[in-house]
Amino acid sequence: MSGSRRKRESNLLGHRRPALDSMFAPESVAVIGATERPGSVGRALLDNLKSYHGAVYPVNLKRHLVLGLPAFPKIGAIPGHVDLAIVATPAETVPDVVQECAAAGVTGAVVISAGFRECGPVGAKLEEAIATNRGRMRIVGPNCLGVMIPRLSLNATFAPCLAKDGRIAFVSQSGALCSSVLDWSVREQIGFSGFFSVGSMVDVNWGDLIYYLADDWHTASVLIYMESVGDARSFLSAAREVALTKPIIVLKVGRTKLGAQAVMSHTGASAGNDEVFDAAFRRAGVLRVNTLDELFGMAEVLGKQPRLLGSRLAIVTNGGGPGALAADALIEGDGSLADLSDQTIQTLNDFLSPFWSRSNPLDLVGDAKADQYAAAVEALIKDPNNDALLVILTPQATAEPMATAERLILLISTRQKPIFACWMGGMAVAEAESLLNACGVPTFAHPDAAARAFCLMAQYSNNLRALYETPVVVTGWPAEIRRERVETVLRELRGAGRTLLTELEAKEILSSYGIPVVETRSAKSEEQAIELILGKRIDPNFGPIILFGAGGQLVDAWRDRAIGLPPLNATQAKRLMERTRIYVALNGAGRPQVDLAALEKLLIRFSQLVAEQALIREIDVNPLLASPRGAIALDARMLLTDPHQPSASLSKLAIRPYPTQYVHGWKLADGTPVTIRPIRPEDESLMISFHRSLSEETVHMRYFGFLKADTLSTHERLVRICFSDYDREIALITERIQPGRDERQIIAVARLIKAHGANDAEVDIVISDAWQGKGLGKKLLGDLVAIGRTEGLDRIVGHILPENEIMQHICRKLEFALRYDPSEEAFEAEFELRRHG
Repeated sequence: MSGSRRKRESNLLGHRRPALDSMFAPESVAVIGATERPGSVGRALLDNLKSYHGAVYPVNLKRHLVLGLPAFPKIGAIPGHVDLAIVATPAETVPDVVQECAAAGVTGAVVISAGFRECGPVGAKLEEAIATNRGRMRIVGPNCLGVMIPRLSLNATFAPCLAKDGRIAFVSQSGALCSSVLDWSVREQIGFSGFFSVGSMVDVNWGDLIYYLADDWHTASVLIYMESVGDARSFLSAAREVALTKPIIVLKVGRTKLGAQAVMSHTGASAGNDEVFDAAFRRAGVLRVNTLDELFGMAEVLGKQPRLLGSRLAIVTNGGGPGALAADALIEGDGSLADLSDQTIQTLNDFLSPFWSRSNPLDLVGDAKADQYAAAVEALIKDPNNDALLVILTPQATAEPMATAERLILLISTRQKPIFACWMGGMAVAEAESLLNACGVPTFAHPDAAARAFCLMAQYSNNLRALYETPVVVTGWPAEIRRERVETVLRELRGAGRTLLTELEAKEILSSYGIPVVETRSAKSEEQAIELILGKRIDPNFGPIILFGAGGQLVDAWRDRAIGLPPLNATQAKRLMERTRIYVALNGAGRPQVDLAALEKLLIRFSQLVAEQALIREIDVNPLLASPRGAIALDARMLLTDPHQPSASLSKLAIRPYPTQYVHGWKLADGTPVTIRPIRPEDESLMISFHRSLSEETVHMRYFGFLKADTLSTHERLVRICFSDYDREIALITERIQPGRDERQIIAVARLIKAHGANDAEVDIVISDAWQGKGLGKKLLGDLVAIGRTEGLDRIVGHILPENEIMQHICRKLEFALRYDPSEEAFEAEFELRRHG
């Protein structure tokens, strides 16, 4: 059985967001609140739609014609289907208008009207009514500028002009900023695949739009102006999946206290803790920038350059000052100056002036010509000691800006590294700059700006590497987790109405999760142990978070901490430690190195405690003593949630943890014991061996084609499977312990892949040849059906080749409906979960 993409995708995954597809490429548009009154939003909207080629229907209670177009008193009076309704009526009327649209079968609506949550409790209730009345209709807004799709000449906004067509999607919570960016983009000739003003996001949110833009081949990168995150889990889920294929760049405002207050007054939503947002963006593979120039500049850089492999920059310049300026910005941005290899120095000695710097920045001196630049760049491209090049040209009397640009371009075809250019000199170098830009080399007016762009690119590449870096399998846990004991203690405390745990109770909970604790303990010497702090807090946007850093009595004075989002694996635990200043000491600077492996294990166990025990509102382990002998908690403080708070309202993780409820044992028909469980990132090496065990016939049945094991086993492909977002995909693996070898072996994989924007899922199953015919296919398909019920799905479908008679038989036994689809040349197996109870 297969749910994979073929020449023609299945009806389910081929139309994963039919509502958004129709909304943003509509064949018919209705303007509710259309009017001829000069200066009104309804007039501006209708004027802007004159260039649109689809049907436009004004809706006005009193007029039969609006700007020469036939008007209708109600949305339900319009003949035919309406794909997109634009609502520009007073706030108090919007819930009823939305209900009328839903009843009329409108696919989606953009609510321009303001006066909702941003205005206080009365407006918030109006928003709730909109959400209740929309039915299955999708809504963008309210309180937004609208939506613009330039390639379709669709200007469903009240902005005065249509953006230029391009490859950037811009999504913003601020309508006013949209207008400013639009004006700027027209002057700068920057184009957009889509322009989306989302307002307060009563329905369509960041995640919905990111998924939509991921499938839009007109979009190369996604730029976001964010004031608040809304549904954090939806945003992180979408961003983590899409960031590998399309850059997502976010300008998040509200970094300061006053900025956060401005966000609250604008959107009615909390801007949130800025450190937590940094941690969340990092965890999702998103690049965060701080200015509009960086937002659009990095879209250009990431769109033109190959991905960085490291943070070492080589700088070529004909002026020492600009080189030093770039070097300072590089170091301040956490980049590093690349060392020149001996081979590079020897090569350049033969081509350059005797006065060249022989170090990085590589100063060619003021009289450098195009030939010297070309020799330097060619040598540095070949030098393995750097990851990218910044080429700076200053307007000296002997400089050759155009000739140097032409020589640089000749080298571009052979490059495998990003190259940045800074041609200083204004109009004197404008023609050379245009040539470089046209050939894919991003140019900057100033050296420090170029260096900062490189650092942002390095940060982005590092985030992606960390996001899908295969973690090591952690072994040698100090003890098994005693979850039942912890839950008993917490229930008793909650029943007694207590929220503050005693130190003894807090340490018992830590110990139950395998975290070593003592009543009192002191280091033998100051050099042998380091005091740390480990904690849990509840963030209003992202739920439970983990704090780690320097502890002890001076914790508030040092303020050296890093924030992570649970759950953590070994890689994420290590990255969390590396983001603190005290990590240098932990790693052995000036003192014995602590047992970092033990500390990683402790962090992982602590993240499990944070993820699983939602009744614990706050934890402080301070000090946590780290030494060469391990890590141990000396003191602990815990607070519970209010005893009267309903369990359903407890704060949830922004990233869904490993679904342990789907782990179970089973026996094959021949008696072989196996474990069936959701996949983990640590399973990548086992998956490689699994794919190599598949015959050509089995691969053909699963993938509807013949693929080599090497193709199936690339890291880029396996991360899509092993690094599951359990909210969107559950991949069950069946593993056994090989007799006499005490090694795990995967013998089958079954996946349940939820559709974006729908309550359906596709299934696929593949079983290693040696383990077919032992009842595993029926068992796994039955498990996927059961999981679908637990996850609240409506429908499950899969696709089966006509020659795969065994899987067809299994589907019939489990009461799947089978239908042959000639266009797919395959059977579609469908199971309606609601119908089967």
